[in-house]
Amino acid sequence: MSLIQTHILIVRISMYVGLFFFIFSLLVFSIIVINRMVLNYRKKREAKFIEKWHKIIIESMHQLPDSVERVPKRHYESFFIMWNNIQDNLLGREKERLNELLKMLGMDKVATKMLDSKSNVKRILAALVLGNLEHEQAYDRLEEVSQGKSIHLVLAALHSLVKIDQERAIRPLFSFLKTKKSYPTYKMGKIMSDIDSNLISGPLLRLIEESPVEAVPRLMLFMRYADSELAATLAKNKLSSSTDSEVISAALKLLNVYGDARDVSLVKRFLNDEKPFVRMSAAIALGSIGTQSELPDLEKMLSDFDWWVRLRSAEAIRSLPGMTREKTRDLRDKQIDRFAYDILNHVIHIEGEV
Repeated sequence: MSLIQTHILIVRISMYVGLFFFIFSLLVFSIIVINRMVLNYRKKREAKFIEKWHKIIIESMHQLPDSVERVPKRHYESFFIMWNNIQDNLLGREKERLNELLKMLGMDKVATKMLDSKSNVKRILAALVLGNLEHEQAYDRLEEVSQGKSIHLVLAALHSLVKIDQERAIRPLFSFLKTKKSYPTYKMGKIMSDIDSNLISGPLLRLIEESPVEAVPRLMLFMRYADSELAATLAKNKLSSSTDSEVISAALKLLNVYGDARDVSLVKRFLNDEKPFVRMSAAIALGSIGTQSELPDLEKMLSDFDWWVRLRSAEAIRSLPGMTREKTRDLRDKQIDRFAYDILNHVIHIEGEV
């Protein structure tokens, strides 16, 4: 092959390679454009669906329609999310009407079927719907789901069990608390808040007494949803008998809510505890249940080496009955210790009282 022929061949190959990459780039660009168009179309379709059905749901709170079209399958999840968000804030007849609307649409059957989906997101959504619907026929299946491994799905199922039948749900709920060491306390607190305090007080107290010491502080947090007198009694018993700092701190937090002036001397015992978080909890509780007679004790805490203890002590002083802004300024101005002066000044500035 001559040099000229070789050159021509190289040029042709270069042209073909260039053409290939041009066509490939054009194809990729076209795919991106088409995908973007499809995505925008779906977004517009979704927005149109939400606008339409949000109006129907709101109107159904006051009067159910005579007839209504079915929800398209592609919009099941959007519909359930919208329905749940509205239903969570309703009571009485309005809540009942939305439940009736769901049944009119046959979406109760869809939710029951979705509970067996392979997607945990769909299963959580279905569990929440069945709970808000108070679907008694779904109770046994939800109880099975509540024994699963996905913590978020389990909590959703437990919450729904509580909404369907509080008394019956106590057993699986406390079985979960007894066996699980880790779970989001705020979600469990939300579940507890929906249960009658008389139903959970006894089982919760027994569970606290039977549990290992490391599990007690977390469980004591839920006593705020139990009977207030029992919660206060438990706190005082733990402060008198426990040597565990976490338990003591949890008990002080309960007295912050349910304690009274009779508990002041008990709380003061922990102002000098070796653990900063215990001293902090004691200062907060003293500010809640004490009077200005406790001012000298709290004033000493303003010089604590821990900043958070100083801050909570200053806030506790500010919350004492009759502690006006003038008195707080006077207390600040007489401080010799720089830490005490600065922390009182910080609290005053935050409140905009300078």
